Amino acid sequence: MTGGVLHFSALKNRYFALRHGHSKANEQSIIVSDPHVGAQSYGLSDLGREQLSALTLKLSGLFDSELKIVSSDFLRARESAMIIAESLAVQTPVSYSENLRERYFGEFEGQSATCYRKVWERDRVDPGHDDFAVEPATNVVTRAIELIVELESQFSDAVILLVAHGDVLQLLQCAFEHRSPAFHRQLSPLHVAEVRELSPAP
Repeated sequence: MTGGVLHFSALKNRYFALRHGHSKANEQSIIVSDPHVGAQSYGLSDLGREQLSALTLKLSGLFDSELKIVSSDFLRARESAMIIAESLAVQTPVSYSENLRERYFGEFEGQSATCYRKVWERDRVDPGHDDFAVEPATNVVTRAIELIVELESQFSDAVILLVAHGDVLQLLQCAFEHRSPAFHRQLSPLHVAEVRELSPAP
């Protein structure tokens, strides 16, 4: 990896990103990025559970029982992963990784979700910044890629569903596509309960 870009010409496994369903933090329009808070509370809203239940109907033809699910350990992601796993009768237990945790938004923890834009504006200029005590976008890419490297060493010809958060997954998509992390908000937004395949660029 160089400069937050994933230098794989090919991967042994197929990877799909799933942003967690609508959560109680979304419901209140607040930022919950501290793992001491997010891992214990602010799980899925009723709408989020409905979204995940509907999503499994669409996924049943795409995935099978051989699917491997790796999730952030935040409650909203864990609950999303479990709904998918139970609905699709996935045989392999869901695994959890701190590498997929929500990006830490520092001073904006617990504040309005409108504050995200202040961070994203700085990301475009310098993805390595830690203004407002946020976790640098480049650091998020590094830890996400570390997980992919680990999974590549463990599995081959597997379909792996990564259940996590918007910034983490869009930054990982940038890495797959050989884009700078500065461009992560220029990608098509990954909506709650949306699945997207992550494919390495040629």
